[in-house]
Amino acid sequence: MMLDESNKELSVRAMKGMHKTLQEIFRVRPGEGIAGQVYQSGNPLLVKNLAQDPRILQKPKPRYKTSSFISVPLKLRDQTIGVINLADKITGQAFSEQDLQLMVALGGGGISIAIERSQLHEKIEALKKISITDPLTDLLNRRYFQGRMLEEVERTRRHQIPFSLVIMDIDDFKTFNDAYGHPEGDEILRRVSRVIRKHIRAIDVASRYGGEEFTIIFPQTQKEDARIIAERLCKGIETEEVLQKKFQPSSPTVSIGLASFPDDGETAEELVRNADRALYQAKVQGKNRVVVFNQDPFPKTPFS
Repeated sequence: MMLDESNKELSVRAMKGMHKTLQEIFRVRPGEGIAGQVYQSGNPLLVKNLAQDPRILQKPKPRYKTSSFISVPLKLRDQTIGVINLADKITGQAFSEQDLQLMVALGGGGISIAIERSQLHEKIEALKKISITDPLTDLLNRRYFQGRMLEEVERTRRHQIPFSLVIMDIDDFKTFNDAYGHPEGDEILRRVSRVIRKHIRAIDVASRYGGEEFTIIFPQTQKEDARIIAERLCKGIETEEVLQKKFQPSSPTVSIGLASFPDDGETAEELVRNADRALYQAKVQGKNRVVVFNQDPFPKTPFS
């Protein structure tokens, strides 16, 4: 059991030989119950017979086969970080002083060090996720997108497997922001992000590019296959039930530009530029649609 810092309760983090439902429901505060007392005091406890030990004011639990158990604090540099509990010795006998000393040695050494390393790894992974994730939409951010684009270009050059790119923009987003306020604008961004995650595949890479713009990388995907996904996504946002109910008579829609590598660009930058040109044409042609980039002829945007 480890201390959950958010609610200051000891909860089961790992177990063996017991029903998994206990892992979800069994929680105690420091000082409560046997495990809570051992955590708070920092002192190990060996009980050879629960019914005869005056320190324990509890009746035997029906889920245990024997009346003997050990509860040992997990310590790291003199700080208690959790508790390990043992019950039902496989021989059916009571736990011994030798068993207790072995667990004390493990609890103050190898187990605690392994836990510390695991917690450090979790923190590093959490920080890594924060560094590449957009906090509002929980999609990947622009920095990750740019790095991933370079990876996909190199992969295509090595293996001759094309990939496709979508750049998507919420139509008239400023109008919604001005009319309903920024909190509702943020809600539109979150809802659109959920629809994106719903319609793309596990291998696809969706990012918030900036403001109300999103990008999706479709690895190992021909232009026509990417177009089909993009069309479904465009329709999915147009018909998103929550947005339709909240924003009447006109709910948010998106315009989408699509380009594929290597047909529509020799570099990552050129591919982004041409997908953006296709997005511009989707806006010009009336919004709420997908436009696929075509090398010749294709009008330039004011920015290209």
